Amino acid sequence: MSKIITKNNDGTVSVTFASPHWEGTMEELAKKVVPTGLTYKIVEDSVIPTDKIFRDAWEYSDGTISVNITKSKNLWKEKIRGARKSKLEALDVDFMKSQETGADTSAIVAKKKELRDYPAKVDSATTTDEIKAVWDTDKLGEK
Repeated sequence: MSKIITKNNDGTVSVTFASPHWEGTMEELAKKVVPTGLTYKIVEDSVIPTDKIFRDAWEYSDGTISVNITKSKNLWKEKIRGARKSKLEALDVDFMKSQETGADTSAIVAKKKELRDYPAKVDSATTTDEIKAVWDTDKLGEK
């Protein structure tokens, strides 16, 4: 099935597909929905990446979509930071309670450091699979 890929002014990529009720051609649809002045191309599904996790890091050039690894890393770091926020807050409470009772805080400090270090682990990744492997979003509770 054909789709329309558009390079937006902000560098992002839009993918437009026809409704099952659309009776015109894809070119007619493109002329109707793509803003004036934007570059677009009508492509087959095979051109569009199947992994949509890093969709905000997609880039359009010469009718193809690629994934910008640097943008993907930044997106994943933000996901990690968001996911670990509540974990760090809970550890802060545990740390304060342990300090009040004079208990050993070394395990809490080590866990907080581990959580803070996750974003930096993304830097060495060279593929989106390596990026995702740093923090498995399906198992956030286990980190």
